[in-house]
Amino acid sequence: MEHSLIRRLEDVDRELHSIIDELKTGKPAQLPGLRDKLESRNEQEFINWSVGLGRKAKKDRFKRLLAELSPKERRELLK
Repeated sequence: MEHSLIRRLEDVDRELHSIIDELKTGKPAQLPGLRDKLESRNEQEFINWSVGLGRKAKKDRFKRLLAELSPKERRELLK
């Protein structure tokens, strides 16, 4: 699954660069195709996976920061 997600990211990156180039040259952007891709089941799964990963990273980082505080500072912060 990880390789397919990487390929999907590369596809989205190419699509976005294409749209940016079209906008710079004054040609109409191909937004309907991008919208379909973004609303696809695979893309929704990828979005959910990446959001979950971001939340886990934040949670782990918060726990590590709390561990660096003194017990008194920790209690004050978590009130």
